[in-house]
Amino acid sequence: MRGQSARHSIWEVVERQHGVIARRQLLERGLTRKTIERRIAIGRLHPLWRGVYAVGRPKVTLRGWWMGAVLACRTGAVLSHESAAQLWGIRETTPGNEGEQARPRLIHVSVPGRKSHRLRGIRVHRRTDLVDADHVQQERIPVTDPARTLIDLATFLSGDRLEEYVNRADKLGLVDPERLRSHIDEYRGMSGVASLRRTLDRRTFALTDSELERRFFRLVRRSGLPIPKTQQRVAGFRVDIAYSLVKDDPD
Repeated sequence: MRGQSARHSIWEVVERQHGVIARRQLLERGLTRKTIERRIAIGRLHPLWRGVYAVGRPKVTLRGWWMGAVLACRTGAVLSHESAAQLWGIRETTPGNEGEQARPRLIHVSVPGRKSHRLRGIRVHRRTDLVDADHVQQERIPVTDPARTLIDLATFLSGDRLEEYVNRADKLGLVDPERLRSHIDEYRGMSGVASLRRTLDRRTFALTDSELERRFFRLVRRSGLPIPKTQQRVAGFRVDIAYSLVKDDPD
């Protein structure tokens, strides 16, 4: 691949990968090692990690940093844990993170197998339990699927915080809590599964849209009150929380 064709192919990759590219991808598209070094020297390639570059200018978006971290961890790597939660929208990002910004403090990436290199600014999770079904793409970035992301979050989140993330994932249409409850049986024995199941199986678990609603449910639990329904249609309106004042007829 030479000349104009090579440049076109490289830019297609760069645009698809949020402004970043790996050294191996440049070599595959016909650039020589000498050409790569020259482009680094004149400021056309900007190293993010060894063998991973921002193209054209040093500043990249948050998604560019995430993509770069996955590329730096090589084949089979996926964004995971809190970084995956941010990409899916399960965990909110800091305002301004969508545009150009400083390097994130820490990016979580999972890699298959037991060996990996240590990379500055990347928390590498070595995994022997990753399966193909766990690998998906969101905005063209390899990432753990929403269910696996919630399992990973459950390894360190408290019950209330985990419940918040499950609710947010449901609101975004990423998971259905009832289906998630049966889905995680496939991961039985894996770290985080028991904690996530406890959250889903709590007698008082209910879908909520806001922190205010979650606080209300905590008060309900502590007071021993009946658990209300949530997100109901009443007289043509959607209400956040509803109690029925009429008991069901046992007959």
